[in-house]
Order: sequence, then C-alpha cells, then structure tokens
Amino acid sequence: RHASTAARALALGVHVINDVTGLANTAMLDMLCGQTCDVVAMHALSVPVDPARTLPADCDVLQEILHWKTTVAAAAVAAGLDPARLVYDPGIGFGKTAGQSLTLMHGAAVLVGSGGRWLFGHSRKSFLKFFTQAEAAQRDDLTLAFSAQLADAGVHIVRVHAVGRHVRLFEHLCA
Repeated sequence: RHASTAARALALGVHVINDVTGLANTAMLDMLCGQTCDVVAMHALSVPVDPARTLPADCDVLQEILHWKTTVAAAAVAAGLDPARLVYDPGIGFGKTAGQSLTLMHGAAVLVGSGGRWLFGHSRKSFLKFFTQAEAAQRDDLTLAFSAQLADAGVHIVRVHAVGRHVRLFEHLCA
C-alpha cells in the first residue's frame, strides 16, 4: 500500500503490484504510471482492515463492486495508467460480511462480464464457515470447489494456499 515499497519491489524485478488500497493512494498511482507492471487493485473499506467495518447489510454488493471498478478504471485513465494493466480484486472478506462475500463468489460471472481481468482471493476465508466449522487450514477442499466455480465463471486469477492441488485441478479442467 506504500508507493515507496512498491517502487523498491519493482526495482528488484517484481512484475505485479498488489495495491490493497485499490489505487486510492495518489502517490502509488503516480508511481505506477511510470512503470509497465500489472496492477492488482483490491476493494476494501479500510486499510489496514477493520473487521468491524463492513458494507451495509442491504447493500447490493455486486453493484457496489462494479461501481468501484468503474471508479478505479477512471482514476487510472485520468492519471495516465493504461487500464489494460489493471486486475480487479473484489476483496473477499475485506469490508464484507460472510454473506456478501458469498454473493460475490456466486456473482463472479457478472463481474467478469463487466470486462477487465479479475482476481479472487477466497482461499480458506471465513465465509466458508457457512459450509464447515473446520479451521482455516482445513478448508482447502471447499476452496478447491469454489476455485472450479470461479474458473467456470471466467475469473483470471485465484489467490490460494494449496497451490499444488490447484495446479492439478486446473490441469484437469483444461484437459
């Protein structure tokens, strides 16, 4: 979330910057304009995350994220950053209730259909407690099931813990 840290990482050869502020930091946006890396912009209500702060219960979370995406893309264009470099992360669990996170998971095709590349970081997240009371490290089977759903919806990138199992899943899905 700090432009100086991202700049140092880029100088060391990093090819992707993950901005958890969703490009709300103008210093980050300005620094990224002079680079060629891809940029993940994540939706969050606060950074660092405040677990007590979530979107309102009656919020249409899909529309909220679509509106946020439009705002991020417009800010990128206005600053001179090519929006084709952007990857949108709806921020599963970051400022959302478990129910809202689940709605985002089920609405992935809607988000992907709006254009751009999408990343979902759903691995072992607390919304999976709808299905199991297992500890986070024991939620990989559910994560895999949702990863398959996300792949079917056209999501471009999944951020996961059990990488080897996901490689085998995607090899099977692509065969």
